[in-house]
Amino acid sequence: MAELKNEAAFRKTLEDVPEYVAQTLELGTHIPQIAQRYRYAERMVALGRGYNYSTAFELAQKIRELCYMPVEDYSEADFRHGPIAMVVSGFPALVIAPSGVTQPLMIDLLQKLRSLKAECLVISDTEEALALGHIALPLPTNIPEWLSPICAVIPGQQLAMNMALVKGHPVDRPEGLSKVTITK
Repeated sequence: MAELKNEAAFRKTLEDVPEYVAQTLELGTHIPQIAQRYRYAERMVALGRGYNYSTAFELAQKIRELCYMPVEDYSEADFRHGPIAMVVSGFPALVIAPSGVTQPLMIDLLQKLRSLKAECLVISDTEEALALGHIALPLPTNIPEWLSPICAVIPGQQLAMNMALVKGHPVDRPEGLSKVTITK
């Protein structure tokens, strides 16, 4: 796409992705300790919007397949229209809220979840969003919004892997999971 657009700034931003990923990994060194807290978690929700709507789906799937627990994935908007009723005190909610046009909606949702006494795990690059969480999963602050899913997925994947390990589940060969699908 950069070649089609012939924009040097676009190409330069893409060239920065490895550095964004390295910074994200550096910021996540505390995740193995966090996972211990969710050893006995039985369910969870993953929430995102905009570019990170798909990030919520990916992280919910990763936790489902590694931890063998039900994890619902929703957009911020869809979650407010019914599923929010499942939130009780201590209910874990993984909220992907990096800076950008959707962040004000995610901040508002985080405030609502806190009022319901949910336990929020927040993936973000802003202090405002991270401060609303019980668990902060920080991102580097200089990632363009359109690239944020590449880095936002990393702390969630690390969380899923470490939760599986503390629950005693195999992470390299999850039970019942086939990486090959045969279609006819």
